[in-house]
Amino acid sequence: MKKNAYSVIARNEFGFSMISMLTTITIIFISLPFLAYLLNSLAYSSHQEMISTQQFFLFLRDELTESPHIEVINPDAISYELKNGDVAEISFYNNLVRRRVEEKGHEIYLRDIDKLMFKKTSHGMLITVSTMQGEFYEKQIFLFQ
Repeated sequence: MKKNAYSVIARNEFGFSMISMLTTITIIFISLPFLAYLLNSLAYSSHQEMISTQQFFLFLRDELTESPHIEVINPDAISYELKNGDVAEISFYNNLVRRRVEEKGHEIYLRDIDKLMFKKTSHGMLITVSTMQGEFYEKQIFLFQ
């Protein structure tokens, strides 16, 4: 007695053919540019530059309101006295805004800066920051001395 293994195959289940594979690849390659365009339209917007500039303004406001003596050295540098008597300087240096205490150190507060301006006003200080991306920030700090 012979035993045979037999399975039923329907006539429409023949598997992949070369034409169906080429059709699938063609559809994928046609849809790829649309997918890239869709991903570009979902651009991620970072507010890091704005937040870091606002943080710089807050730090500078806190430092200047506690300082007994403030001096604008030149339009892009300011010098002020700290509580302990040391002299700190905030200046524009190679597309950076840096802070130095007693002409020592190099503490970076902002990066990718195009222009920094300090202007003493009758009630305080006007600070203007222009970034390399073309953003423009301005802050008026009122000093009560």
